[in-house]
Amino acid sequence: MAKAKDNEATSLSEETLQGLDGVRRGKPRRFVLISQGAQIVSLVVYKKGALDKRLKEARESGRGKVSYGIVEGQGVNLTFKLAKADGFEDAPVRDTALKSFLSDEADLSCKPTFEIVETLPPLADDDLPPGTQPPTQPETAQVQTDQPQSDDARAAEFRTRLAVIKVKLKELRGLPSEAARQQADEAAALAKQAGGLAQENNYEAALKLMDHAERIANAPLQPTTQKPAGSPRAIWLAAKDEIDDQLGKLQLALRAFKEPRLERIAEMGLHGITDKRQVSLVTAINEFESAPPAGRQGPARDKLLSAVKSFAEFVATDPIVALCDKNPFGIPVAIRGTLGKALGDIRAAIAG
Repeated sequence: MAKAKDNEATSLSEETLQGLDGVRRGKPRRFVLISQGAQIVSLVVYKKGALDKRLKEARESGRGKVSYGIVEGQGVNLTFKLAKADGFEDAPVRDTALKSFLSDEADLSCKPTFEIVETLPPLADDDLPPGTQPPTQPETAQVQTDQPQSDDARAAEFRTRLAVIKVKLKELRGLPSEAARQQADEAAALAKQAGGLAQENNYEAALKLMDHAERIANAPLQPTTQKPAGSPRAIWLAAKDEIDDQLGKLQLALRAFKEPRLERIAEMGLHGITDKRQVSLVTAINEFESAPPAGRQGPARDKLLSAVKSFAEFVATDPIVALCDKNPFGIPVAIRGTLGKALGDIRAAIAG
């Protein structure tokens, strides 16, 4: 049985110790784990309760990287499952670190492992007799439109929507269309950012960002029957001139504000927003166009494609770009649309 070591302090609560004991008897439980580097800081194992509350409980022992999921097992074999739908791609620490932590903190001799799954399995209610279904709530109790959504409900909604959009992105990337690949990249960048917010338990912001990702992923594809006219440099300069003209009008309004980021835009324009990314992109364009014809299918092309992808992800997710596009002065600015199209055209122009 899991227990605190005699005469020694443990970071694990009695509920967690009982939860681990239940897992060893075949009763799955939820868990929140916090790690720093290769070490585990804290572990909370529980049956019921809001994730936000349990996260606060885990953080009482220290801060670090947050992981959460379901732990299943039987006997000495324990499996801590993390879902890709929640944004987890790798185990937070090695299995050996988890084994040592459980041995030190719970005096538990076991063989724990981490497992990455697509989505978490449902957690059965073991308080019910075998074969019994959970009672259904009256229909009037289910409709609570005037009540805020709980963290658990938001987490479940986020996992479901993330799983759905991943299928859509895979479908887009499988199409023989540069526009589809660009659309997938932009939506994927937003979904990745939403996943980071979800890991911080900020589901309200994560779901809002997912709204934007879904709109991009599900937007009608624009037909592309031929490569865009012009070289990458010509395409970029035309887009930059258009943005510079738009920002020039916005800069006049921004100079009235004493806010560092706005002052940077007011003084430096597009370069002030994009920092070093514009320099990297222009360098890659110049190297590509300076390369001999044979070289344009090698490293120079790969470098330019990488720079285009990085810049497109930045444009799709940067909050300052969004602020400029939706500025409160009513000045027409379309950085995301203008640069997004130009970057897609550059990618199409150099596609092999």
